Amino acid sequence: MIYTPDDWVILRITSEKYGSIDKILCSWCGGYGGSDSWKLSSGIVSHNHFQNYLDFHQESRSVYRCYTNSERMSRYMEQMLNHFRTTIPMGNFDVISLSDYDNEILYDYKKT
Repeated sequence: MIYTPDDWVILRITSEKYGSIDKILCSWCGGYGGSDSWKLSSGIVSHNHFQNYLDFHQESRSVYRCYTNSERMSRYMEQMLNHFRTTIPMGNFDVISLSDYDNEILYDYKKT
């Protein structure tokens, strides 16, 4: 399944027990008469760059098609992130910018 969110960020979740995993935290605007929704992906396995979007492939085999001009935190996503931080105290939740994420991937690739 391909998901195309209105807003998205890369979320790094880290714990002493399980290590770290990068996921997509995203939201969709409900519009008139609808309600906003959010989703947290299963975990980034790989990603592909295209001209104005990226496809983030997930552990669940779904794909998050994220447009580069939509990398931002909506208020709804911010509320969810704050909820995670207060209800799951054994984990760290950090938003990673796309440029930082790409630089980390490039650095890891060069090391091998």
